[in-house]
Amino acid sequence: MKNKLNLLFMILCLCLLSGCTCEYNLLVTNKKKIYENIVIMDQNDNILKYSDSVEEFLLNQKKGIDMNEYAVNDILNKDSTGLKIKNTYSSFENYIKSDLFTSLFESANISEDNNIFSFETTGDYTRNNIFSNDISSDYLYDLDQITIKIQFYNKVISHNADEVDEKNNIYTWNIKRDTDYENIKFVLDNEIRYDVMIKDYISRNMLTIVVFIGIIIAIIIFVNHLLGIMKKNNSI
Repeated sequence: MKNKLNLLFMILCLCLLSGCTCEYNLLVTNKKKIYENIVIMDQNDNILKYSDSVEEFLLNQKKGIDMNEYAVNDILNKDSTGLKIKNTYSSFENYIKSDLFTSLFESANISEDNNIFSFETTGDYTRNNIFSNDISSDYLYDLDQITIKIQFYNKVISHNADEVDEKNNIYTWNIKRDTDYENIKFVLDNEIRYDVMIKDYISRNMLTIVVFIGIIIAIIIFVNHLLGIMKKNNSI
């Protein structure tokens, strides 16, 4: 059980003291493709109490992450340091087999019938292990809550989320140290929230869109300039 939970500790519980923050976000597209995005940050003052340098700290943390499965980037700021960890899954079936998911839950029930998609985690929830301070002598964890945010492109019919952002179709589950949390569940309709999908697509591809628009504008300016030269030559 300790080996199974190792990746979760490395990713979600890198808190040496109470300055650590963790953002765990999922994006579920209308084709049920899943984008996983995790950001863990800690204050440099905290890190340097246990490591000779922030670079050494990050290197040690990355030893517990499978680089073949996750894309990992360092975040080095003036006062804080952390990791950005990403992965993409082609389906929920693949997602629930990932190391991170199986560190939290044993598995999940997934079903799709008449354009209705249902998801519910199953098995023993490992809350007592996640929030324990005595799992490893190498690290001291002080995490009071894991916040999971899932954004959907599809309309959500039912759920047991703790918070809902209807405008952006984001559902939040707050897994706390002192609260028994049985499962995470939601039901999706086949109806697509195009407002959410288009806005998110623009946000994630802003650089490409700006470059594309710039190229189009440059072509229009060049063509108009060329037509102007041709018109001027014809008038002579």
